[in-house]
Formats: sequence, C-alpha cells, structure tokens
Amino acid sequence: MNFTLFLNGTLKANMTLEGVEGEYFCIPEGVVVYSYYPGERRSSMALFDYNLTPVWKEKYQAFPEMYHNGSIILVDSCIYFVNTSDGNVSRKICPDVRRSYISHIRILGETVYYTVGYYDINLWKTRALIYLVRDKEVKKSEIATIEGHPLGVRLLIDANDEYVAVAYYLRDELRNEKDGVCVFTAGSLRKIACREFEDGERPVNIKLEGNIVYVQTTKGVKAYKILSPW
Repeated sequence: MNFTLFLNGTLKANMTLEGVEGEYFCIPEGVVVYSYYPGERRSSMALFDYNLTPVWKEKYQAFPEMYHNGSIILVDSCIYFVNTSDGNVSRKICPDVRRSYISHIRILGETVYYTVGYYDINLWKTRALIYLVRDKEVKKSEIATIEGHPLGVRLLIDANDEYVAVAYYLRDELRNEKDGVCVFTAGSLRKIACREFEDGERPVNIKLEGNIVYVQTTKGVKAYKILSPW
C-alpha cells in the first residue's frame, strides 16, 4: 500500500507499507499511516511528524485501536502499547484465557479496563469477561455466557471513578443471542446488576454519567439508574 503525503499542496513524502488497505489518523506527535490485509489483525505502520518527516516504520502482529497518553494501542489476542517516540512496544497486557477476542478497551487514569470473549472448552460455552489492570494488580469478572461457539461478540465499556458499565451482545452458531447491560464497582469489579434487552435489541454505544447508564441500542436509547448497596 502506497501513501503519498502533501503539506500545503507540496509533495513531502512517499511511504510503502505491506497490505492492501490503508488508513491514517492524527495524534499529538504527528500523522500515523497504517496498512493491513482485511480479515487479519496484523498491520504495518509509520509515524510522520507534522513537517511530514518520517519518524519510524514498523510491523506488528496486531491492529491499531486507539491513542492514549503518548502510546498507540494495538490489539490482537493481547493489548500492546507502542511508544510514539520510537515505535517500540513498551507494555503488553494479555488475558489469562486461550484464543480470546478483545472487544473493547477503556483507560481511566492508570487503570486499564478491557473486555474479552472466548469459548471455554471445559464449560462448552462462550464467556464474556471484563478485566481490570492497574500496575501489577489484575482483576476480572464475568459479564455473561451463551451456549455454543461465538459468532458475534460486542462488549462495550464506559467507566468512571465509581462504576464500570458494559453493554454486551453475544451470538453463537446455534442462533442463540443475548443482549444487555451489566454494572460493576470500579475498584473491585464486583457485579452490581445486569439487565437483558428485548429479543433483537443490540447495543450500539454506552455512556456512564454519574450513577446513570445510557445505552444506545438498535431500537432507541435506554437509561438505568445504578442503585448500589456498597
């Protein structure tokens, strides 16, 4: 994939990266271009400063997900923090389950929340989990389960200092489907409550404001007030 970069109408740089599809995004440090093969979670990436001077070029066995505080965050079966100064991986977070699919990430201060879907070969069902990582501390809690192998997994997160909310969509090869929302305590991931949606009502987005959870679904917007005994 070839990228051509212009500054004020003047050609400044050409860059060829491995892949057949390409995207770019801007971060405080400059412009990131990346390429990939559809259906694969590996990518080639380069960073240019705002004078369009190349800073670095690397290949990763993961796909860019977001930017946070000087790091480009990539995702595959693990989460990788790539330092924008040199393109090197400075941190790696992996769940303690095999063949996991990381659905969503939310970073709040020094705390990383992320959601995972995977097929548990011991229980013969698909499990959805949420993880909390803070320094060396790791906690997890179950969101929901469904029979069969996962065909569709979406686990959207929002969080504040008190609560973590997850809107979930799970579908298996048996055509079972579960959709709903769960709320946890922010510090311990203790499950407070869950609510299932109507059949076919899938979550699109989630927003947590104070003790109110707003979930945009395919049928409208739902609002839930958190009544916590803790």
